[in-house]
Amino acid sequence: MATSFKKKGSTLILSLSGELDAYNAVSVRSEMEAALMGNDYDAVCVDMSGLDFMDSSGIGVLFGRYKKLFKRRIPVYLSGVKPNIDRMLLMSGIYRLMPRIEDEKEMRI
Repeated sequence: MATSFKKKGSTLILSLSGELDAYNAVSVRSEMEAALMGNDYDAVCVDMSGLDFMDSSGIGVLFGRYKKLFKRRIPVYLSGVKPNIDRMLLMSGIYRLMPRIEDEKEMRI
């Protein structure tokens, strides 16, 4: 599992690649928390284009970060979601909280 972070304009982009499962959820959560510490962004986009597999632990990681950002009134978007992961996210209802977008132009900041 690899994570990377970059800022594009006022958006923090968190890129995930590999597998987000119970084995590495704790380390991904910690890395995401460290990236989210700052206050110099108005929105967060989780780029999942490099993610090949995700289980319910991954949904927990996403939801936990959403809750913290929601308190700060910072919207979270999901992009680059592959079909196998998309199906699970649809069933979880997470898109009602974190909309799926094709690119940053769709974000409503």
